[in-house]
Amino acid sequence: MRYTNSVSENSSSWHAWVVSAAFAVPLAFSAGSFGGKPIDITLSDVCLLVFVFIFLIKEAFNQNPNYIASKEVIAIVSIPVFYFLILGIIGGIASDSPFSNIISAIRFAKQFSFIIVGWQIFKIYRQSIIQPFLVTCILTQIILITSDFFWGKFPLGCGVESRWGGCFLKAEVYGFPNSSASFQVLLTGLMLAITFSLGHTKKKLFAITALGVVLALFSLSRAAWVYAAWLALWLWISLLDGRQKLFCILLLMPMIFALIDYIENSDISIIAGVISKLERSFSDDPSSGRFYIWIDAFELISAQPIFGSKFDFFSDHVGGFDTPHNQYLEIAFKSGLIGIFIYGFTIYLLWKIISSKQLKISKPVQRFLKWGVLVGLLLNGLFQPIFSYSMVANLSMMLIGYALSATEFNSHDHKHEATSTKSR
Repeated sequence: MRYTNSVSENSSSWHAWVVSAAFAVPLAFSAGSFGGKPIDITLSDVCLLVFVFIFLIKEAFNQNPNYIASKEVIAIVSIPVFYFLILGIIGGIASDSPFSNIISAIRFAKQFSFIIVGWQIFKIYRQSIIQPFLVTCILTQIILITSDFFWGKFPLGCGVESRWGGCFLKAEVYGFPNSSASFQVLLTGLMLAITFSLGHTKKKLFAITALGVVLALFSLSRAAWVYAAWLALWLWISLLDGRQKLFCILLLMPMIFALIDYIENSDISIIAGVISKLERSFSDDPSSGRFYIWIDAFELISAQPIFGSKFDFFSDHVGGFDTPHNQYLEIAFKSGLIGIFIYGFTIYLLWKIISSKQLKISKPVQRFLKWGVLVGLLLNGLFQPIFSYSMVANLSMMLIGYALSATEFNSHDHKHEATSTKSR
């Protein structure tokens, strides 16, 4: 495998910042609608199109063409892409609105194409893109919070229902508030792992954690709260030593009690929203009606367990709901148990990659990424279709491709060093 034309030495290259922003900034523009469903194109979707275009143009004039990815990676991508597209076409043929099924299938198939994008990103930038990505994520969260101050009615945010993190400057953040809030928690987890790996001070760890916690808390998304709490637990377990854990207890406990006292005696609407969400979590139906939707989803899946509905819209079968509010039920409903297997294998692959010695990350960071970031994201999927949210899906698949390319490169480099040593 040849890794040529790398700009790894040029960590300040402007396009590394553009690529980082495409995956970190939660903005999208509308490409219209079909069947009453909006078609949104995120910045990372544009990144996919640009990467494909540049690669095709570049290779057309290259006398020594490079592989777009290894054969194994191409197989990993091709199988789900073709399965979802063929399933969508078959479903469309049997549907009254054929293009609806195909468009829905494209949304799922597209995600896996980002594995190749991630492969190419490592091939071009190596580790030099890590610092721009970290800084871009931090700036994104600072801008989201600052936007609430300037364009909200503080302490109200500028998002839907006065939630925080709902606008990026004056632009509305892409996606449903719960999904965008969980995406910010995912970014927080990645930023913490990168910050720890780069050896930055613990003050930066706490500052990054504070940004993520503020956005999660006042987003009024209970799914984001669960994810943030899970992340904080594994930050505590994996990345902090004994003295730092004691410091956290001494520092955070008084702050938590003071915050609880303030919330209980506050009539500010955003605080009232937090209280309302907490009360609902301990009500007779903490799922906010999700249990009943899940029962309907199970019945639909049991009727077509292998291939699912072939990308029918959920709202065509259960009136008033666009989704079963559970990622795994949504995948099974749309693409059957085969679709569940495809996603399950992808998650297993990511777990193995993080555990690989060739990725060259420390054991504490490995543990935090696996149990904190990844498992937390999977738990989040129990309450919302988080991988159907393009920002999360595109970033996750890109990171799989990036890590696969890194392990391939490091393995090749290790073999080369071993061969050189023997020859001496």
